[in-house]
Amino acid sequence: MTDEELQLTRDFILRAAARFPNTGATRTILKISLESIGMDHLSEKGPDSLDAQIEYLISAEFLVRREKAHTASYEFFKITPKGDDYLRKSKLL
Repeated sequence: MTDEELQLTRDFILRAAARFPNTGATRTILKISLESIGMDHLSEKGPDSLDAQIEYLISAEFLVRREKAHTASYEFFKITPKGDDYLRKSKLL
């Protein structure tokens, strides 16, 4: 992916997660959200994958994994205050 594609993808992941402030968004919700606007360029694995972008946003402290409830394989990702501030300052939210 180009730097521009990375930026747009990460921004949109944050925006999609921000739509679920209480529960957080699942990986499936994030993937479908990206695909719904034509962002279907992510690889299944590797540095250009959705998982890699989620991990990047977690390491940047823009997203966090929410504690799992009763289904161990069901992960939720919530936007952090830092991620929310970034979106608002960038006028993306």
